[in-house]
Amino acid sequence: MNTPTLVCNYALLRFRPDPDGGEFVNVGFALWCETARKFRFCCDTRCAARVQDFFPILI
Repeated sequence: MNTPTLVCNYALLRFRPDPDGGEFVNVGFALWCETARKFRFCCDTRCAARVQDFFPILI
């Protein structure tokens, strides 16, 4: 049985409060599949505490 191969492009969604500082937190991803003409994304809403732990100055 042949399974069709799909090529997808993805990007990580990063929260970077200070680009010069170089610190960031990955908060999700975006996925695009040209063949299937599908775009999907996911942003983890549970990461608010994680962002606050990394960057307490933003609270």
